[in-house]
Amino acid sequence: MMQTELGRIIEQALISAGEGTSPPSIPLTVVSAYLAGAFLNLLKWWLKAGMPYTPEEMDRIFRQLALPAVWATLEKKSE
Repeated sequence: MMQTELGRIIEQALISAGEGTSPPSIPLTVVSAYLAGAFLNLLKWWLKAGMPYTPEEMDRIFRQLALPAVWATLEKKSE
């Protein structure tokens, strides 16, 4: 349930960010589910590991891991 809601929030953010552009090659629902799952798994790891990095560092790490590929995917136009 938490992942589903997070996915919806992410999807809305992606829709807003992509307004006025062509549809991506991968549906935003799929992209948002991927990001929500990756985020929650990384969060779970971070908590189990005893929070070895600050929240700010984890935010930077997540963005560095996930966002370049997502933005590249979203920039590709449907064929």
